[in-house]
Amino acid sequence: LVSPTYSESSTGIPGKIIHQTENWVARDEKLTRARVATVKGRVERCTACDLRETCSQPVPMSQGKSRSEVVMIGEAPGQMEDEKHAPFVGPAGKLIRSMLPEYGELFTWLNVVSCRPPENRQPNKSEIASCRQNFVQQLEAVQAKYLLLLGGTAFSVFRPDLKISIHRGYVFTPGGRYTAMATLHPSAVLRDKGNRQVFKLDLAKFLDLIQEGYKIETKCILCGHEAVNWDVDGVGYCWDHFRTCQDNWTKGWSGYGKTPKVKRRIRAGHRQLF
Repeated sequence: LVSPTYSESSTGIPGKIIHQTENWVARDEKLTRARVATVKGRVERCTACDLRETCSQPVPMSQGKSRSEVVMIGEAPGQMEDEKHAPFVGPAGKLIRSMLPEYGELFTWLNVVSCRPPENRQPNKSEIASCRQNFVQQLEAVQAKYLLLLGGTAFSVFRPDLKISIHRGYVFTPGGRYTAMATLHPSAVLRDKGNRQVFKLDLAKFLDLIQEGYKIETKCILCGHEAVNWDVDGVGYCWDHFRTCQDNWTKGWSGYGKTPKVKRRIRAGHRQLF
């Protein structure tokens, strides 16, 4: 931070403060806390879908002490999260927090759906759509920059055209606003210990991403050959797979009511989500 600069009078005695960066930083932190508190209140009062009738209470995000722009996104609250009114405090949350001992309390923890589905089932599309506004507002409140998508449900919210089984570990920029990476859900690691090493490597890659910044993929996302074309998200394709993806993206799509610019973006494989 820049140290305060003072104006000197003719006597050489420092006068009033002209510039002080510390005040700006403190003010920004206060505004962020206020935005987070406002959004949390909206989530706690939300009755947009039927899940509110079956859960004890909605579970809003848990903001970190610093670097809150790094958000870990899960599927939905579990039984323990529903009881304690906090995200990622169950077995799956404890697992990933144990793998991030130095960062667990610094990041923001958030779920796609704020209310626990009955019997811990996956939330359906209508429930995800109902909770979408709260989800986006929580991301905006912490000024999210880096997202780690835990599991297929969180990944499908940003890239419904891709599969996590194929694209796990790849970096992309949904809507051009965030830098995101998808990995396995911690519950999958608890069910199959063989996934633990893969999950650990993905976490290490995500931490490197935060420290070093976003890198465009230089290899084809489907076959591993050298990439010659990229979509707007920075995902690379070889020429053959790029043509195949274009055909798949435009197959069965009439384009009725779309502007030429939107048509070009869709043909390029880009989905404007936010």
